[in-house]
Amino acid sequence: MIRIWMVFILFISDIVSLLISGTLALLIWSQVRDDLIMKSYVDIIFFVFIFTLIYGLARLYPALGMSPVEELRLLSISTTVIFLWLGTLTYYLHNIERYSRASFGLAWLFALFLVPTSRHIFRAVFTSIGIWGEPIALIGYGECGAHLLNILTNNPKLGYRPAVIINGFSSTKIPSVPIPQYFDNGELPHANICDLNAIKTAILITSEIPQELLTKIVDGYWHKFQHLIMITDDQKNSSVWIEPVDIGGILGLEVRQNLFNDLDQFIKRVIDLCLVLMALPFLAIICVILAVLIRIDSPGPIFFAQKRVGKDGREFTIWKFRTMVVNAEQVFKEYLQKHPSLQTEWKDNQKIKNDPRITVIGKLLRRLSLDELPQFINIFKGEMSVVGPRPIVQEEIPYYGNNYRLYTRVKPGLTGLWQVSGRNNLTYEERVTLDEYYVRNWSVWMDIYILATTIKAVLTGKGAY
Repeated sequence: MIRIWMVFILFISDIVSLLISGTLALLIWSQVRDDLIMKSYVDIIFFVFIFTLIYGLARLYPALGMSPVEELRLLSISTTVIFLWLGTLTYYLHNIERYSRASFGLAWLFALFLVPTSRHIFRAVFTSIGIWGEPIALIGYGECGAHLLNILTNNPKLGYRPAVIINGFSSTKIPSVPIPQYFDNGELPHANICDLNAIKTAILITSEIPQELLTKIVDGYWHKFQHLIMITDDQKNSSVWIEPVDIGGILGLEVRQNLFNDLDQFIKRVIDLCLVLMALPFLAIICVILAVLIRIDSPGPIFFAQKRVGKDGREFTIWKFRTMVVNAEQVFKEYLQKHPSLQTEWKDNQKIKNDPRITVIGKLLRRLSLDELPQFINIFKGEMSVVGPRPIVQEEIPYYGNNYRLYTRVKPGLTGLWQVSGRNNLTYEERVTLDEYYVRNWSVWMDIYILATTIKAVLTGKGAY
């Protein structure tokens, strides 16, 4: 029943956003064409349900646990295909004069933005009032189970709400959480756990429960879950680009690492150049204004240059707008001497809040990430990409450990996954994990998602200092 309710919420979200997209397109295009007959579009209003049908076939209802990148990909492809079909249909029905192809094009552009945005808003609203999310049983609680519980608790919009925790081994301690907990003491498979009666979905950590219990759950001898998600404890090499392969009756998993492919890297390079050329007129105006403000605010050079580590471990010079005072190192050294308690924060994150070196204009530039704009030069030269892991200095290499080799396989980026996931509020270990995830799971859609989310991160300024 809960899944049906969640499907209904997304269904209404899609209907509303599609109708708004069409209405906005008609209102705008009617200002261009005086002969646009608005009433004629009422006849095709029910085609909006075709969209929801295709969304359903694309597994976009209720999209539980689906990554936002995959949801964006499926929504964009489905929406585009349907609009192309509508345009083709009007042509074959010989009523193309009745409908404006430009209005369909505008509606398509609005839908590409409004449909995923509306879904995000609807999920956020219904999550805030506590009526979004399917109750699940988390079976198995060790290192992986604890990590998973933390993810699901902090990301309720994923749609999985832990309602019961079943601990497989007595050596594992479950933290104090407001969730019913059980321990497998040999009697659990035969026990009548009332908390499971309404639960249809379970996430099973296969390595963190006894083999006997695992067998009984999978075979349905204990509790017949309609949806059973099995997870192993090997999370370090996870990839969204895993496809099952049947090899003579044996199940195999094919892992595609797109950024290691020369063709995909070429496509990414072409996209980078297109974005730079499109942004160039706006960048020129903004950079001139910022340069003037920097000189007025603080004496010294406008730009700041620093050596960073790029693809294949090669060093290159990165460019930024200067956001610190000229004698920054001396000021910072004296500040740490006066505040020794901040040395640990600096050592762990290579950043501190309320940094005394940052100028007044520098704080604004950092909050809005405008100090990074000169790096479009690095992107144009091919030293960086628009999206990718953030370029690091030599001193940061030890923080990456074994992941450093993975980091050097790709170009660093102007923005990246950790910037849109919390920026400086994240620990360095979390940043490295996100960079690793990006490299292993890259796709054009992930870059589009990161670019779209970057706008939100910049406007809110969350984690920027």
